[in-house]
Amino acid sequence: MPDKPVCFIIMPITTPEHMVPSYHNDRDHFQHVLEVLFTPAVEAAGYQMIPPNVDGSEVIQAEIAERLINSGLVLCDISGFNPNVFVELGMRTALNKPVALVRDSLVERLPV
Repeated sequence: MPDKPVCFIIMPITTPEHMVPSYHNDRDHFQHVLEVLFTPAVEAAGYQMIPPNVDGSEVIQAEIAERLINSGLVLCDISGFNPNVFVELGMRTALNKPVALVRDSLVERLPV
């Protein structure tokens, strides 16, 4: 059992090609958000961060579900309206457990 509460991050892993120009041609935009914003914030809040897996194929759905069930907090970046992010957000919401939603300034309207 970890010494600190766990915060699982759900967010886009890659920057969709059509969004690259909107992010100043930064193809690694979401990786930079994770490293520069989320990691320091989560650690400063006293949580042990579990980042999204960038290898993709190595994390099976059961492992993601376990993280959604057992994490003390989930930080969810809905920027880009990534379908996988919304599926995981729906799962966490169905569990009635804490979620912190984050979006960037390109998100003009939230889905209803």
